[in-house]
Amino acid sequence: MFSLSMEGLAFIGILIGAFVVIGPFVWYYKVYMEPLFDENGNIKPEYRLRPSFVGAFFIPLCLFWFGWSARPSVHWIMPIIGSSFFTIGAFLMFMSVLSYLGDAYPEYVASVYAGNDLVRSTFGAGFPLFATGMYHNLGVGWASSLLGFLSIAFIPIPFLLYKYGEGLRMRSKMARHDI
Repeated sequence: MFSLSMEGLAFIGILIGAFVVIGPFVWYYKVYMEPLFDENGNIKPEYRLRPSFVGAFFIPLCLFWFGWSARPSVHWIMPIIGSSFFTIGAFLMFMSVLSYLGDAYPEYVASVYAGNDLVRSTFGAGFPLFATGMYHNLGVGWASSLLGFLSIAFIPIPFLLYKYGEGLRMRSKMARHDI
């Protein structure tokens, strides 16, 4: 157990993950994404999803790593290192999806972002209702693994949106059709 003065160390993995991901993300956008913009500053929305291809794999990695290393027999730094992978995955997924949504629905961007926030907040409000019981009954390893398996089921979504997103946009009345 951490003492009161050491509890803040639990967040150091999240901070290190942010330091690790931000530099390469900015470099990727400068080198690979910037040339894809046309003379009017537009880009095909599906191109924004490419970083999420990497991020989608970091979320389950983090959950399995954290779940099976968060035990008294393993040094406390191991689950904290695992939490750094969550920051990488969440950052890449969040930035990619929000950029995609903004580019795909530019005239309705406020409503799209509000709907996205509503869904995320609903899950955020709902998870505490069962998370304590789930972790108590299943244990940290299996509860985190359950979430890890669920996140594995969601890995194909950015790939499918990349492949079929343009067709879906063309069928939508509110999505952008000019790119």
